[in-house]
Amino acid sequence: MRALFAALLLASMGMSAMAEPERPSVACGGTDATAAINAGLAGGGSVSLGPGTCLISGTLVLGDGASLTGAGQRVTIIKAAAAGSTMVQVGAGPARPSRHASVAHLTVDGAGISGQGILVRPGSSAAIT
Repeated sequence: MRALFAALLLASMGMSAMAEPERPSVACGGTDATAAINAGLAGGGSVSLGPGTCLISGTLVLGDGASLTGAGQRVTIIKAAAAGSTMVQVGAGPARPSRHASVAHLTVDGAGISGQGILVRPGSSAAIT
């Protein structure tokens, strides 16, 4: 009963008894951010992207529960460094679908690419806001 009372008291003050998990943060700048972003997303991780343009040379892959969050639409921009096929992919393929992934608060600039900006593989699901 005391634990419930303490949780309710903390919630009424906008606080939580549980600490929020720390998200790896990736700065966007003039260098290729693909490896750093994918490393943070591995195993269902969450990555926060700072303001600016994040250049990528490969596909960013979101697995189960992974989230990719920017600093705001048109504030954080993901841009392909060269023409490629897919910029952001949810799920690794038909045999490895992803569920509950999310992409939020960013812009995907697909100008000049020959494939998809964001691809949600069959059997996968994602919240894209």
